[in-house]
Amino acid sequence: MNPKKIPSASKFTVVPRLCNDIPRPLAGESGLRNRLSYRPVCGIVDGEQMGESEFACPVCGRRFTADASASGMQIECPGCCQVITVPQAPTSDSLKSSLTASQTDSQDKLARCRMFLGSFAHDIQNQLSLIDAVLSLLQSMFAPGTEVHKDAVAISNELAPLGELVKNLYRFRYESPPRVVPQTPFRTFLGEEDAGRLYKGCVTFLADEIIPLPAAINPRLNSLQKALVPDSKAHKFAAYIPSLLDRLVRDSLEFAGLAEPNLGLTAIPVLLSEVGNLLMPYLGTRGIGLDIKAQADLHIHADARQLKQVLNELSQNAVESIGQNGTITQRGHTGEIVLKGLPTQVVLLEVEDTGSGIPLEVQGRIFEPFFSTKPGRVGLGLTRSARIIENHGGILNFETQAAKGAIFRIALPAQAGP
Repeated sequence: MNPKKIPSASKFTVVPRLCNDIPRPLAGESGLRNRLSYRPVCGIVDGEQMGESEFACPVCGRRFTADASASGMQIECPGCCQVITVPQAPTSDSLKSSLTASQTDSQDKLARCRMFLGSFAHDIQNQLSLIDAVLSLLQSMFAPGTEVHKDAVAISNELAPLGELVKNLYRFRYESPPRVVPQTPFRTFLGEEDAGRLYKGCVTFLADEIIPLPAAINPRLNSLQKALVPDSKAHKFAAYIPSLLDRLVRDSLEFAGLAEPNLGLTAIPVLLSEVGNLLMPYLGTRGIGLDIKAQADLHIHADARQLKQVLNELSQNAVESIGQNGTITQRGHTGEIVLKGLPTQVVLLEVEDTGSGIPLEVQGRIFEPFFSTKPGRVGLGLTRSARIIENHGGILNFETQAAKGAIFRIALPAQAGP
């Protein structure tokens, strides 16, 4: 199959601001809604609009500023190179209304963030409980003062501070910040009122606590295993601990969206087929068909597990968008795009649906952490998906039309990873 070339857009320039975490879409892609969403940077002073306003590109979510006098001008988004039209500046009343809505939205995002962090803490607690159960069993099998007992107690003591941290983080779902947390950098994070900074601060802090655990515990663990009779019941119990520690680190990083990809040769047809199999229970009762189109010999160096996670997220969103009676199309093919400023051969993975499309007013926000229009949803699925693709050296974007559905497209370098 011949690679598809995507044409470049006309060149305009604008000074970018913020949002380096927002993924960039395919450069110069056409057929998208080309209207910016309007968002004030500084709000209202004495009932008058400030001279500078912040805009969000509806294609990639990149935010940047432009003077109010630029209303109606065509400019190029610094994130995706898509030509977009600056909307007319709103009135003071509409800006005040926008600020009120923004405050409500911030509170909703903060609540979803706290819900997520509580789930994150619960997941870590479960992992720690498994390790603690094994250590308690070993302590019960040997008398105090023996080497095995002392090593098991020492390992438990190494894990205890993390256990206290995650207990307090779980309480954070109901109390902000938990009163029992001492004055530490962790409490500072819990007092954060911005959902994005709260999320980043907490998960980064916990990752810094979790990642060094195996290195800190392994010397004691080696000593413990040497003191045990090979193939004895106690020795077999102790052998579980390294794998449980590794699982704790891996699962915590993946849950937080911080895991680096484990690259390997991945067959795209097999990958799409596996994702399709996961979808089948949701499709039949809804009258939704699944069409998979992939080059038979298409391979890429990537983390198959992470790509499957992203494709499943996009496909589940497609199911929800359709609701009843429609079609989801998954594609895998090669193409050429401008990636990091250079023409690049890429593997393109697409998930297309025949649903209702993405409303104009939310198109520029769907990659924001904790933004969701669905009740009970945390709003991190697309954020984490975009980060996974960026960690592979690629980009994730979308195109949509009202009542005609949407296409989410992953572009990954055809060669090795980042």
